[in-house]
Amino acid sequence: MSLKQANYREILASFIGKIPHAKGWWYRLPSRVAPTQDGQPLPFDAILPHMGTLFMLTELAMWVILYEMGCYKKKGKSFIINIQGWDDLKYEFKMKSFLEVSTSRLDGTRCTYIRLGFPTDKPTVIWKKYESRELKKHPTAISSRASTKFVREELVKILKESNVFLEVLEGHVRSDVEANGMATTAQRSKSNQPAISSADDESAAAEEETRRQQLQEQEMAEHEREEEKAEEAATTTAPPLTFDPKAGEVADPKQNPLMDLFKIPSGNMQALIQLNKELTRTI
Repeated sequence: MSLKQANYREILASFIGKIPHAKGWWYRLPSRVAPTQDGQPLPFDAILPHMGTLFMLTELAMWVILYEMGCYKKKGKSFIINIQGWDDLKYEFKMKSFLEVSTSRLDGTRCTYIRLGFPTDKPTVIWKKYESRELKKHPTAISSRASTKFVREELVKILKESNVFLEVLEGHVRSDVEANGMATTAQRSKSNQPAISSADDESAAAEEETRRQQLQEQEMAEHEREEEKAEEAATTTAPPLTFDPKAGEVADPKQNPLMDLFKIPSGNMQALIQLNKELTRTI
C-alpha cells in the first residue's frame, strides 16, 4: 500500500475513531455499477443504505474514494473488494473494534456491509425489524456534525484528485447513452453531425456529478438545521445517573493523568461511556 493511500485512509479513520460507543450502524459497501439491473436501489437500502449516504455522497463517488484508499482493487477487467486495504485501515489506526466488513444474505440477496461504530444488531436482524415496522429509518448521523462535515470535505478533495473519477463517470454516461438507444442514432447521423468527443462526455459527467453534490450539500444543511432545532428544544438538564460513577479503581496517573485528576475510575465502563457522551456533546 502506498503512502498516499495510507494518508487517505487516515482521514476516514479520524471519523470512525470519534464514533461514540452508544452509536453506529451498518452500511452497504458501494458498488461501481448499479446493484440492480434496472438501476433502482436495493429494497434493503431503505434501512441499510450505501456507505456514501453517511457523508451525503453518491454511491459512485464513495466507491471512487474507497478505491483511492486501496479498499478496492482491479482484478482483470473487474474491480473487487481489497481485504488487505480494509485490514490496513483497521490495524494501522487501531480501528479493529470500530469497524467490521462482512457479507449478509437478505431475502436471498448477498450484500457486503461495513459496521461503523457499535450498532446492537446485525444487518439480518435490522432488516427483519424494518420489515415488521419495529424500525422505521436508519440514523441520519452516527457522530458529531462537526466531525461528519470535516471528513466529508476531506473526502470530496480525494474525489477531485482522483484520476479514476472521470473515467468511471464517462463509462456511466456512455452506458446511459447506449441504454437509451442514442448511440445507434448517433452512428446513423455520423456523416451529417460531428462526433461527440470524450472531452464532451467528461464535461457532461462532471457537470452532472457537481449538480448531485450541490443537491446533497443542500440536504445536509437541512439535516443540520433540523438537528440544531431539536437540540435547542431538548432539555438542558441531564437525567439522573442510574449507576455509581465512582465505583472502581482510579485511573493510573502515568497513563491517564486527567482521569486521575478528576478521580474517574478506569474500570467503570458505564462511567466511561457517560463521560464519552458528555464530551462528544461539548466538543
